Amino acid sequence: MELKKNFGLRLKELRKSKNWTQEQLAELVSVDTKHISFLETGRNFPSADLLEKFKNVFEVDYKDIFNFKSYGLNKKDYQNRINSILDNMTENQVYFIYKMVLELK
Repeated sequence: MELKKNFGLRLKELRKSKNWTQEQLAELVSVDTKHISFLETGRNFPSADLLEKFKNVFEVDYKDIFNFKSYGLNKKDYQNRINSILDNMTENQVYFIYKMVLELK
């Protein structure tokens, strides 16, 4: 749950840096305004496709989207959480995540 909340805070920060409303961002990425609200409050997490849309509309790299601080976790904790998430993804989703990770190098 911490990832969702941190992502939501970062999304809101990026949106506000462009002086966009939730409605404007929703229109730019072709989702309902309520979905943006749910993302920003940590109730939802975006799909891989939506992450790509955010990357494009904010004109940032994936690493910039995930540039937030999370406290109390170490590298092994993060690896375990990532593996747990990957276990529930399709092969195409895992490949997409792999491509995103390569961009972080």
